[in-house]
Amino acid sequence: MSVSKKNVLIATTGAADYESMKKVMDEGKPPVNFYWAATGKELLDCLSCRGKFKTLEPSAVPQLIFLDFRLQGPTASDVLKQIKSDEQLKKIPVIVFSDGVPGAQARLSYELGSASFIPRPSASPEFEEAVRLLKHYWLEIVELPPNA
Repeated sequence: MSVSKKNVLIATTGAADYESMKKVMDEGKPPVNFYWAATGKELLDCLSCRGKFKTLEPSAVPQLIFLDFRLQGPTASDVLKQIKSDEQLKKIPVIVFSDGVPGAQARLSYELGSASFIPRPSASPEFEEAVRLLKHYWLEIVELPPNA
């Protein structure tokens, strides 16, 4: 099990969601580099080291993506489609989360290649516990794909 620093992209429309997820994932080990994308364009820019992420080294490109289904410009489903159709990016696990109706969103997320779909609990403590469990699994147990 590797303890090297992990690169995680949190793509969500709300700064509060990002800060909440970052706070929980910052607890303990392993150390994590966080990136925040508020739009689909920013997410794609981060993966391609463009725009506000143009100084990002290819070795720091995210190894794990948390994707809010509400993401716009382009939409989360469009972004997921692009990631999973790209030879270099398709290996990155994408965890989709949503506070909407999970049935159709979950089905679409899995059809497009997401690694997991998490219905977001309405209560903050429940969401934080879900993030802790995701962190434990994806950052402490799973061996993530190496960076470029």
